[in-house]
Amino acid sequence: MASRESDERPASLGEFSKAAEMAPHETGLNRSDERIRLNGSLLQGGSLESESALGIQGKLRGPGSCAVYLSVLLPCHNEARILDRCISETVKAIATEFDEPFEVVVVDDGSTDETREIAEAAARSTPGVRVIRLQPNGGKGAALRRAFAETRGELVCFLDGDLDIHPRHVIPFVRLLQSAPADAVVGSKRHPLSQISYSPERRFLSRAYELFIRTLFGLRIRDTQAGIKVLRREVLERVLPLGLVKRYAFDAELLVLAHRLGYRIDEAPIEMKFREKYGSGVDLPAIGRMFLDTLGLFYRLHVTHYYDLPRIEQGDYRRRGLWRLFRFSS
Repeated sequence: MASRESDERPASLGEFSKAAEMAPHETGLNRSDERIRLNGSLLQGGSLESESALGIQGKLRGPGSCAVYLSVLLPCHNEARILDRCISETVKAIATEFDEPFEVVVVDDGSTDETREIAEAAARSTPGVRVIRLQPNGGKGAALRRAFAETRGELVCFLDGDLDIHPRHVIPFVRLLQSAPADAVVGSKRHPLSQISYSPERRFLSRAYELFIRTLFGLRIRDTQAGIKVLRREVLERVLPLGLVKRYAFDAELLVLAHRLGYRIDEAPIEMKFREKYGSGVDLPAIGRMFLDTLGLFYRLHVTHYYDLPRIEQGDYRRRGLWRLFRFSS
């Protein structure tokens, strides 16, 4: 089914929410997509300026406090210019719409600017914000694997720390996951209700990669690479230890393996406006490596059957370096 993409951002979230209330035949939604119309709205954003109504301190959980329901991981690399705003708006957007305890984990992947200092200042002023730093830069996949091991949430959100996708998406995604028999909800630039502003080159690459993934793996996900995903903890506990990709094909490996293990993945619409031609921190060489890493995923899945090996054999496989035959992004 063809999806619709727009080069113009909607005038308001209200307009976007109205689109979600249209009948399925008007939007191109299939039956599973109808769950998007939560309480008559797609993205129900409270006022981020309403400080008195937040009750933030009662919902954020520090390292020594009680159980956490939602862990939000913000991977970032050299995002000093926007990180303080990203952390602040993430905390506010969640606290205005969510009553369960949550934590925000900033994952600094070897930044060389002031990202670390800004993140640590936010952590000192807000108890539920934590910082995990990798040095040197190891890639988004490596950073998220490391950070996940230190989270406690029953649900885990991966949200890119560049504000290309605003954090007000997080709670609608959480509610979709709570209301559906799904194990993961992922953002999709190709969803019929998504409002995306990006270059023709980026649009072409997005569609080409979707076809690439579908051809190699039969994964009927329109977009594996959007920078927001909410998953049940069980999914990540099973999938992340199997993965090898450290950089841009990490998302594809995550979803391909989750699908292979029988988990259900639903897509949801997003609003997104790229700050750079190919997306934040992405250039043509990185895109080439992503395609090569995806071929490596196919090789391990269907040729060496690495992902089907018992853990002890996987360890031997890694020590012998066989996985490097088709892995290019480390």
